[in-house]
Amino acid sequence: MSEYTKHCLPVKHVYFEECLNIEDAFLREKQIQGWSRKKRESLISGDYMQLKQLSRKKFWIKIIMVSICPTGYSTTVKHSMMT
Repeated sequence: MSEYTKHCLPVKHVYFEECLNIEDAFLREKQIQGWSRKKRESLISGDYMQLKQLSRKKFWIKIIMVSICPTGYSTTVKHSMMT
């Protein structure tokens, strides 16, 4: 039991997974701890469709447009979110 859990008794176990070894279990625990609350709640409730949607990585791309104008080059930067 962790130090945090010792001070938050009683606790209710709501989810578990079986792992082949302690290293895999530790890595999985750390992975889940890094998730958002909504993502963890989806895992606990077994809502794998929502979990999949929440797992989609979003990232920003930077689009640089260069155009030639009479005074030289003009650069426009546009940011766009990709899913």
